[in-house]
Amino acid sequence: IDLRPEYIRSEDNHLADLLSRMIDNNDWQFQPQLFQRYQKRWGMRTIDQFASYGNQQCERFNSAYACPGTIAVDAFTVNWRQQNNSQLEHNWWNPPWGLIPRVLRKIQDEASGILVVPYWASAIWWPIFRELASVVELHPATDSLFLPRGSQHELATPRWKVAVGKI
Repeated sequence: IDLRPEYIRSEDNHLADLLSRMIDNNDWQFQPQLFQRYQKRWGMRTIDQFASYGNQQCERFNSAYACPGTIAVDAFTVNWRQQNNSQLEHNWWNPPWGLIPRVLRKIQDEASGILVVPYWASAIWWPIFRELASVVELHPATDSLFLPRGSQHELATPRWKVAVGKI
């Protein structure tokens, strides 16, 4: 086998660079100071179920794609109730908003923690969220409530009130 490396400009190498050019519009970090406030008030979290390298709120995290430090790819494939060593998990959920119905179904089956959702009282999943949450706090929409991560591109900050629930 005779291998000879050859430089190919990124502009000409579309297929190989495809993943590095993808923008994840769902990769948002909840404001870290508010996260810390909830940890002090409602207890320390042991895992961030919907994160990526660079936006995780906890040392242990699950991500949508393989990245450095992730415990698992796809949070729906792991147990949200307990760790492998039988210690109870204390979950932090800031899921992509399109996954909220699925997150609530999994929470009903096996978990407790803190969940961040948009304040959409007319959403079909809202009554389930309210039933599961023992405490709910609302936050007005501000430019600093969510921070874009995983992209060098400017993304528009979500402009909705947000509900944070202790489940």
